[in-house]
Amino acid sequence: MYCRCDSSATKDEVTDVTCYVGRKLPSDHIVFQSFERQPSVVFVAFTAFGNEYKLDFVPTTALRYTPQIERLKISQAELGDLKPRSFHNLTRLALLSLDSNEITSLDTEAIADLPRLKKLELGDNRLRRLRVGSLKNLPLLTHLFLERNQLEVIDDGAFEELGALKELELSDNSIEKLTEQSFRGLSHVTRLDLFRNKLTRLEARVFSGMPQLAELDLKYNALSEVDALAFEGLPQLTVLYMSYNRLRVLPAHMFRGAPNLVSVDLSQNQLLTLTWRTVQDLAKIHAESFDMSLTGNKFSCDCRLAWIMQLVNITRNAKFRRELRHVKCEFDDPTAASANMTGSKVVRLNFKQLGCTEEHERPLFDDRLLPTDTPRSGLSSARPHDDEYYDVSDEDDDGHDTRKVGYTEENSLRAQHGNGQARGKEETSSARNEVEAILSQQKAPEKDATGSSNRHKANGASSGCTLRTFAFAPALFPLLLFVTSHSCWR
Repeated sequence: MYCRCDSSATKDEVTDVTCYVGRKLPSDHIVFQSFERQPSVVFVAFTAFGNEYKLDFVPTTALRYTPQIERLKISQAELGDLKPRSFHNLTRLALLSLDSNEITSLDTEAIADLPRLKKLELGDNRLRRLRVGSLKNLPLLTHLFLERNQLEVIDDGAFEELGALKELELSDNSIEKLTEQSFRGLSHVTRLDLFRNKLTRLEARVFSGMPQLAELDLKYNALSEVDALAFEGLPQLTVLYMSYNRLRVLPAHMFRGAPNLVSVDLSQNQLLTLTWRTVQDLAKIHAESFDMSLTGNKFSCDCRLAWIMQLVNITRNAKFRRELRHVKCEFDDPTAASANMTGSKVVRLNFKQLGCTEEHERPLFDDRLLPTDTPRSGLSSARPHDDEYYDVSDEDDDGHDTRKVGYTEENSLRAQHGNGQARGKEETSSARNEVEAILSQQKAPEKDATGSSNRHKANGASSGCTLRTFAFAPALFPLLLFVTSHSCWR
């Protein structure tokens, strides 16, 4: 074995030792005893030199002589079954890295009694089961990495004594089932990564042991069923990844226990529908920061998707708005009426085409969250009528819309100029009458024009123009300016 020693920049003492294993060594080899002469060492690393010889035990003899050690890294070894108290009494150890060591199991108290340990790396091993008591008395541990193992079973309470843990990495394993007790005691975890496992169902309150959880990654599992209470007790959850699963239907009020989500990825599933009752508990759904990905699903064109046409007018997040615009659905009935709408964007359809009846209960959004240009009367002005639909011709080249989905031209004017300036068809008609009146004045006898001029001069006007004050529709504004100008300079 060859060891390289590095000294401190300020003191002539060895602080870092990196050893390369070049042949098979017994646990009591003299090279391990040489550590006794280096009490100032704070970092030790053991790794293989080539593939022929690898360390097959934890060098406890060497570690016993390094009371100041703070970081220990062992890699490219063949440790197999990690015995109890393999790293006992390393009271200053803060980092323990055991990646890529062919570890097959952790005995009871295999990693225990490390009062200052903050980061534990156990990735790229061959662990199949995590037992209760394997990790014990690690009061300061905040980061635990178990990715790329072969984990199938996590015993209930396996993490119970890791109360300070903040990040738990379990990606690329073979975990098939989790229970309400799987994550018991993890009261400070903010991030859980279960990417690429074999989960098929999320049980009720399965993550309730982590009330501070903020980010949850469930991508690339085999999830086909989610209990309505699966996310119960997660008030801090803001990011949820569930893409690339086998979800077909989601239960109503699924997010009631996680109302503060701002990013939800449900893309690349097999969802047939997504009802308003499923998403209505998302309190941030109107926020500028909210985003939900729905692409790559198999939605059926029916009334259960009607809420999308309404929400696209309400959301303040441009990315989420674009996402909603591109949600497509398929008609189950291959009739002539729907044959030309195969793979239709939901926002291009109307309530009638989606099969909504008069009794259909349309969701009412909290009017405190509506845009300031939307009338505060439920969502009446944002609801498309049966003959109103989103026209893709109103999108510019970047996919931005130039009118709101489901809005008539009258509502578009109302949204642009406020309720006080646009009052619908009655004021438009009134404005047209005013134009006709002005045009008639141009044909009146000269004495009428003179009389009109004298009346305005008497009121303090000095221009000689016929000036009128009236309500008008913005669409007629340029025409009125032309007529008034002509009256002034004729």
